[in-house]
Amino acid sequence: MAELLQYRIDMEPQSRWRIVTVDPAAKTGLLHLQEAGDFHARRGYYTKRRGLDSYLLKITLSGRGVLEYGGQRIPQEPGCFFWIDCQLPQYYGTDPEAGCWRVMWVHFFGPTAQAYYQAFLTASQGSPAGRLPDRAPAVQAIERLLALYDRTGSSLSADIRASAILTGLLAECVSALTAESVPAIPQVMRDVRDCLLADYAGPLTLDSLSARFSVSKYHLQRSFKRYFGQSPGEYLTAVRMDNAKRLLRTTDLPVGEVAFAVGYETASHFISVFRAREHLTPQKYRKLWASG
Repeated sequence: MAELLQYRIDMEPQSRWRIVTVDPAAKTGLLHLQEAGDFHARRGYYTKRRGLDSYLLKITLSGRGVLEYGGQRIPQEPGCFFWIDCQLPQYYGTDPEAGCWRVMWVHFFGPTAQAYYQAFLTASQGSPAGRLPDRAPAVQAIERLLALYDRTGSSLSADIRASAILTGLLAECVSALTAESVPAIPQVMRDVRDCLLADYAGPLTLDSLSARFSVSKYHLQRSFKRYFGQSPGEYLTAVRMDNAKRLLRTTDLPVGEVAFAVGYETASHFISVFRAREHLTPQKYRKLWASG
């Protein structure tokens, strides 16, 4: 997609805008800041763009703006934020009827940026926008980023600290949506989880769990994944792998006995699952971690 950029900067004098020159090591290895700002935008402010290797997170503090993205037109009011992939066509600007729009924002990129963005889309059910709770620390995080580079300038040290702040900011935005979208976990789902944690070595199946907790297999599968992010089978595999690693590192049990101890009937099945998850065999894992 060819790059496109049209914009108008129409801001009050108290607006702040920081463009960052990132150290090459941080640019290739870390989640890193590209730009940040605190804009007191007037009526004429807008940006129309596509084809930029960047993600943009923008939080509305006052006034009103509008985002056009992915075929949607989404008003931006105080407490709202949007998070978009700037490779895709986008338009955002001050809502003319409001005449003003104060926003704090960050452009960022890096090796893990896409993974955080996908986590956001999962939490938002595909929407590019969300709402932050009152007194959320996200705004303070952007303020800290602006202050960091104002105080120290660009350096690898600043980039490392900025990466940590950015990580917290993105996690905060994802968590805000997760807290909104997932209600309190029903007791029966907690009981199923506790069973998987305690009885992982037993012959647990979806059928046995369904019978034990008097819930249909369909409801169990769907609800467990809703509340814990994994199916019961995926969760059980993760618990078994955690315990297998503990035994491989803290005992001299043969691999076949480790397999049986964590719920696998055959060593070959255990080795196959372990290799698929860890990209190495249990024996190799044991040797790599033997020195503690």
